[in-house]
Amino acid sequence: MFGKKKPAEGRFIIAVKDYANIANSIKAGSISLPYSKEVYLKIIESATSKLNNLKDLGKYAKANGKIKKEVAHFWENLVTEGYTLINVGYIEKAPSIEQICSNDSIRFVCKV
Repeated sequence: MFGKKKPAEGRFIIAVKDYANIANSIKAGSISLPYSKEVYLKIIESATSKLNNLKDLGKYAKANGKIKKEVAHFWENLVTEGYTLINVGYIEKAPSIEQICSNDSIRFVCKV
């Protein structure tokens, strides 16, 4: 009842450019990604929450167990550059989430 809640295992926050159309772009093969498109589609479909405006930054940070003043500058920059922050699940050991999300369309942000 009291105390700190246990962090969710295998949950990460990633930044996705053009979130509304990313799944269609991956399926169509119109963007170049280093790993198979099934991996990216699986990750994007596992999204539980998203942030695409600065108004809800504080609520989103708190909901994901982060302190707003520690993440605000980096997250604000991503949102203003056109990225949508999404909370996703990924439990595979190889390739790591950091390797998968290291391109211009999808970027790794942090572990939840």
